[in-house]
Amino acid sequence: MIKRNKKCSPCSHIVSCLSFMTLALLLSGFLLFKAPARAAVIKPGQESSLIWFGDSRTVYFASAVYGYKPKKHTRPLTVYKKHVVAKSGTTLGWARGTGYRKLCKRLKKNPAATVIMNFGVNDIGRGYDHKGGYLSLIRKIHKKYPRATLCFMSVNPVKASSRNPYARTRAKAKRVNQRIASFNSYIHNKLPKGCVYINSNRNVSFSYKDGLHYTKAAYRRICRYVTGKKRLSK
Repeated sequence: MIKRNKKCSPCSHIVSCLSFMTLALLLSGFLLFKAPARAAVIKPGQESSLIWFGDSRTVYFASAVYGYKPKKHTRPLTVYKKHVVAKSGTTLGWARGTGYRKLCKRLKKNPAATVIMNFGVNDIGRGYDHKGGYLSLIRKIHKKYPRATLCFMSVNPVKASSRNPYARTRAKAKRVNQRIASFNSYIHNKLPKGCVYINSNRNVSFSYKDGLHYTKAAYRRICRYVTGKKRLSK
């Protein structure tokens, strides 16, 4: 005897439609949450005025975004170009010394440039409390070049890795990230009027190369968040 399929009731159709609509709304909400608006630090077409000022994370950022290649087999890695002043392993000492002097040379040529500072992870990783020192440096640059737009990018997170000198275990990575959060909050709340805080830490998805540095794709996501573009012209 062949069994006939039961006809679906109108109610079951309604339930199915509602379930599908709920799933679609949840998915769209998730996608919107994972795709934040860009930071809008600069206006479209003003990329030529950018100067990125930082440590090894900025060195690798410059490689991923501009195509700048630091010299092979040399340590520390450095990139001193039109748009980049960066040296690996640096802390506040280099930033307010050699780094500051090299930055001023570029600002002398373009006093209305947009400077994006990205320091702090080496200071935090080594246990230094340099929050106040970085604020003093920001004020010094801001005072000398009032026409420049001065931005401080949040210190971005680390991940536990045997190759990460500051966080070889999850417990250490957690502690470092907690100190990073404290550092970022302090800088954000104390920045001088007219300066811009870029909260990439909370608005960019990070993929890691070694727990301390990121993949090229992650650096390009940072760039897109700040400028609206994944890559920039030299």
